[in-house]
Amino acid sequence: MLSYTATNDYGLLDKLNREIFLVPYDGQIGYVLYDGDIPVGIAALTVSPDVSVLKRVGIIPSQRGKKYGDFFTRSLLYGCSGVSERLIVAYSDKYFEKFGFVDKGGKMEIESKNLTFPCECGKGGRSGK
Repeated sequence: MLSYTATNDYGLLDKLNREIFLVPYDGQIGYVLYDGDIPVGIAALTVSPDVSVLKRVGIIPSQRGKKYGDFFTRSLLYGCSGVSERLIVAYSDKYFEKFGFVDKGGKMEIESKNLTFPCECGKGGRSGK
């Protein structure tokens, strides 16, 4: 089962960040995605009542292609939208347009109240037969 939690375990955060992004972890707190008890992803973000900023999110190479990144990203956006008035992704990526984000000078932005979660059931998965 997939779950995520915030942690300040720098050793774990640094290990995951180096495996995914090939650089040391540069924060104090990060979010780790688990498949059962196995860490498979990491996210760096800041959260406040005014704005949440997603700095990066990634999945370890051996676990990519399982839609873990989509689950993790959607979960983080949903959680942040309940806390912050505005959401920002610190980089530009068309992936976020499906949620309603707009590119503003190399960053993706949206008012939390305008965030949408389109269903992608059946896309690339089993047909249910």
